[in-house]
Amino acid sequence: MSRALTPPLSSICHRTTVPSPVAGEGLIFASGKGYTALKPSADGATPEVAWSSLKLNTGYTTPVYHRGRLYGLVGPGLNCVDAKTGEFRWQQRLKGPFWASPVVADGKLYAVNQEGTTAVVELTDEHKVLATNALGEKVLATPAVAGGALFLRTVDHLYCIKDKGGEK
Repeated sequence: MSRALTPPLSSICHRTTVPSPVAGEGLIFASGKGYTALKPSADGATPEVAWSSLKLNTGYTTPVYHRGRLYGLVGPGLNCVDAKTGEFRWQQRLKGPFWASPVVADGKLYAVNQEGTTAVVELTDEHKVLATNALGEKVLATPAVAGGALFLRTVDHLYCIKDKGGEK
C-alpha cells in the first residue's frame, strides 16, 4: 500500500494500492485507469503514450511480461494483450479473487488465488489450464521462483514446490 505524506507533519493525506510498473518491448507499462504503455524518450522528456487498455484493469496485482505479451489477472481470470500494441489476445477464466501477482517460470504462468489454489496456465495461443493445486490456506503474497522451485507464502506457512527431477 502506498501512502502520500504531507511534509513536514508526515500526516497521511491519501492511501491507495497501486500495482508496480512492468517493462518490456522498450516500453514501461503503468497502472492508472486500466494499463498504459509508455515509450520513454531518449532526452528525458515526457514519455509518449504507446497504447492504453482497460483489458488489464488488474486491481491489486501487477501484470507480468513474457515473450512479447502482457498477462494480467482481472475479475474473471487472466487476460493476455500484445505488449507492443495493447491488442487483446485472449482470456482464460480462473477462480479468484487474486491478491498475489502472477509469475512466469518454464513457459508457464502461475496464478495463486486468495484461497490458496494455484492455477498453472500454458502460455500459448491455445492457452489452457494445465493444473490446479489447492494448499487450503489463504495466500496474499506473490509467489517467488528460484532454483527450479516455486515458493508460496500462506498466512501460516512457507511452501517450496519442486519437481522431483528438478535441479538440486
